[in-house]
Amino acid sequence: MKIDALDEKLISILRDNARQSSEKVAKRLKVSPTTVRRRMKKLTRSRAVIITTMVDPIKIGFLVQTVIGVDVELGSIESVTEVLVKMPEVKWLSTTTGRFDLLLGASFHTTTELSEFMQKKLAGIKGLKDTEIFVCLEAKKGIYLPT
Repeated sequence: MKIDALDEKLISILRDNARQSSEKVAKRLKVSPTTVRRRMKKLTRSRAVIITTMVDPIKIGFLVQTVIGVDVELGSIESVTEVLVKMPEVKWLSTTTGRFDLLLGASFHTTTELSEFMQKKLAGIKGLKDTEIFVCLEAKKGIYLPT
């Protein structure tokens, strides 16, 4: 789906607060509320935009945020990915180029939980060769996570 400048502005406004009325958004965009509703319908039907709940992980008790680089045995990316996406600790996952085959973001309540995840879950995945875990100290942008 191709979007235009008005769609981009609409998406930008909704990033701040997706619960705004179409009338309020229309005023900011200098278009009619009908135009806003029609554009939103088009964006959500195509799944270019998904309205969802986002949380601040720190405020709900996930005090340890991590980025984990994963090296995988040749031919095992799909099977390792299938295991990782089912783990509730894993909030996002991507195959990558560069130093790691996969990068994932994971959240934990405590460092003890992180340690158990490393030793009991990651260590048991067939085809996983190595990991490097980065503990995030202070997020400067993108602190909210999908639920």
